[in-house]
Amino acid sequence: MNFENMVCPVCGRAFAEGEDIVVCPDCGTPHHRACWAQEGHCANRIKHGEFVFGAGGAEQKKERRPEDHEPDHAEKAEAPTIVCPTCGAKNPKVNLRCFSCGELLREESERGFSPFRGMFEGAEAETNAREKPGRDVLGFARWKERFGDEALGGMRADEAAFCARQNPEYYVERFRRFRDGAKVSWNWASALFGPMWFFYRRMLTAGFVVMLIHMLIGYFSSIVSELLFKAFRPEVYEAYMAMAQRLNAAIASGAPDVNALSALARSILASPVFLANIVISAAASLIAMIATGAFGNYLYYNHTRKTVKLAHDLSDAEGERSMIMNARGGVSVRNVVVPILAYFAVSILTSLIGI
Repeated sequence: MNFENMVCPVCGRAFAEGEDIVVCPDCGTPHHRACWAQEGHCANRIKHGEFVFGAGGAEQKKERRPEDHEPDHAEKAEAPTIVCPTCGAKNPKVNLRCFSCGELLREESERGFSPFRGMFEGAEAETNAREKPGRDVLGFARWKERFGDEALGGMRADEAAFCARQNPEYYVERFRRFRDGAKVSWNWASALFGPMWFFYRRMLTAGFVVMLIHMLIGYFSSIVSELLFKAFRPEVYEAYMAMAQRLNAAIASGAPDVNALSALARSILASPVFLANIVISAAASLIAMIATGAFGNYLYYNHTRKTVKLAHDLSDAEGERSMIMNARGGVSVRNVVVPILAYFAVSILTSLIGI
């Protein structure tokens, strides 16, 4: 179709020959491609169903078809809805949460799998709770129905599950074992991710302790390996230190011989002192990994019990207790990101000042 001498409904400029033009698939209105991208939709979309863009740029009345008619009141009344079990508000059936109070309207199994579900729900739910006091906007009631009030060492199963949020069945089952006297329960996440898992589960003190242990492992393993060689193989230790001094001097010279520098670095990496440092560090890290994997769940059990106890100490109202448990329990991505950035900042700072 020739759009020459017609105007774009967005910018008002006439179309020129060879311009990139987009035509609305619903009504046929032409737009400059840039104008369509700017608006994100047809400029005449409010008229869709009433006209089509005819030849010569004229708007022509669109012939009504039976399927285009507006639904009458009876049809609108039959639109599928779902009633919120908490506040009684009617919601469109497609809603996952109540628009009034934020309660979940469907079971998680109906929502499809997402590995990130629940990561960011806590802050939003807590805001809703403050704005709508007196309502169970955090959905604590459904946890009680799901897990019951079984005693788990100073807390109920529903409270433990609510604090865990993600993988609640897994943690409730482990907490049963700890209640019955067990202390060890393997957790691959705490073993592999170490301090990051503790931060993610809001155990900040434990996370910083484990992070400090990992930092000290690298620091002391080099000291131990050097002391061992200094005591039993002094000639190897002296050769290693001499190579390290030459490497530092070559780097500080400003214009080092790249080939000589590379050969010196390879010699240091092949040194028995350096290899012993790697072996000692790896062994110590493996021991730390096994310890966090074996006792991470038990530490989380104690953390959850303290969270529930604090909630009961601060309030007798279940709604307020659920807010406290929500704020201190669950998971937090932010708690993972901030310590990582702090760790790299400290590492850079210590390298700059030569520690």
